[in-house]
Amino acid sequence: MVTDKRKLFPLVIFTLLIGLLLFFSASKPTRSEYKTTETPTLFIHGYKGTERSFSTMLDRLERNHWGEKQMVVRVSKQGDLNIKGNTSDGNPLIHVVFEDNRAALSEQKKWLHTIMKTLRSDYEVENVHLVGHSMGGLAATGYLTDERPNEPEVLKLVVLASPFNGIQKEHYFKVNYGAAANDLKPDSKALQQLTKHKIKETNVLSIAGVINPDMPYKKQWDGLVHLKSAKGVEEMVRDTRLSSEVIEGDRATHSGLHEMHAVDRLIADFLWGPHKN
Repeated sequence: MVTDKRKLFPLVIFTLLIGLLLFFSASKPTRSEYKTTETPTLFIHGYKGTERSFSTMLDRLERNHWGEKQMVVRVSKQGDLNIKGNTSDGNPLIHVVFEDNRAALSEQKKWLHTIMKTLRSDYEVENVHLVGHSMGGLAATGYLTDERPNEPEVLKLVVLASPFNGIQKEHYFKVNYGAAANDLKPDSKALQQLTKHKIKETNVLSIAGVINPDMPYKKQWDGLVHLKSAKGVEEMVRDTRLSSEVIEGDRATHSGLHEMHAVDRLIADFLWGPHKN
């Protein structure tokens, strides 16, 4: 009996090892899961955002082999660029960081123009995707409404919890002030100027969060931006160019959205799409 058990033990271990190998091989993401291109994706943080705002999302995208962090672009308060890295294939990810994270929308748009012109002239970038969280989504959308000669073509835009109709949270503007805060007020001149335009040639994905889905529509929000405000971009985009997603649950807060794996997947599906066999 002891001899039989000793004979079975290596077989059991071998079977377990094969099972574990098959499990991890099936569950581990690979580059073949998505198309890989040379088109960079720029990630733009929101009001009072920092390099940390998108850092964990970029880490996850890279860890899943969906893209590669290849460049960081820091913009000084004077609009000067400090660029580290280069771009190649493998779905390059570019992290954009504004030193003045409370600047007006008009300033942020100027900085995006400077970045784009530099990518075109110094790095030969022809096409880009843009991902913007909160005010970063407004800045990216505003950039699209400008004339952009000698700059890369924007193929796709993702706006994540961006308040196109402004922020209506009570007391918010008692503790937040300055140029950017003024632009984020409902019916501000900056938002009126932005939303009167139409986006015609860029595919757009709008992602919003709702932490109170059982409440009436007008009260649904992510703790800062109301759903109706986040969906304001839909008035600017043709239906054939628009995709819209709403994430519900306790974790779908304004700052929590860019920490959710479900949001990673939505963005990756939209930007790079699964391979078609």
